[in-house]
Amino acid sequence: MLLQYRIGTRLGIGFGAVLAAAVAAFAAATFIGLQGQAATHDSAEESAQRINLVSAMREAELVMVSSIRSAGLQTDGAAINADVAAYRAAGKAIQSSENEFSALPLSDAERATLANITQLRKDAAPLVEDAIKFTMAMAGDQAAKLLNEQFSAVEKRWAAELSKLADLQRERAAHAREAIARANRQRLLALGALLLLVRPP
Repeated sequence: MLLQYRIGTRLGIGFGAVLAAAVAAFAAATFIGLQGQAATHDSAEESAQRINLVSAMREAELVMVSSIRSAGLQTDGAAINADVAAYRAAGKAIQSSENEFSALPLSDAERATLANITQLRKDAAPLVEDAIKFTMAMAGDQAAKLLNEQFSAVEKRWAAELSKLADLQRERAAHAREAIARANRQRLLALGALLLLVRPP
């Protein structure tokens, strides 16, 4: 078809086709690259949010345990009050983190583990309140016995469930990275196919 045109015209048309193909390929590559960057950013942001919330729960649990154990060893009223206040503040912090985490999309395993964490925290609460009463009454031996026997058993299970939730977040992040890698490979294949389609005659 191009033979009916003079050589200069044919060269111009060929160059225009090559240029159009290059522009189309560049636009497609840019779009595909932006898609990949957005997916990577969103995944990293969500993973960080989840990991930060679980870390906050674990930290609050450690503060609660250390504070109430410290209170059980105190004989000074002001020191006991300070430890109890730290325990209650950490309790509020962990409940807030639990609530925020529960609002995220969760797998069945994550939801079940979070439910266990919440229940174990609630199971520990009355034991701690009894220990506080013993401590306030200067019955340190009874408080220590309660914490070392009944509370300790609940606390170990509680810490184990928090560790399990942390492991689940690492697994989720790994799966997300794998999914993004697959999507990026598919985008590259799509770009290759597009380049074949827009090649000049």
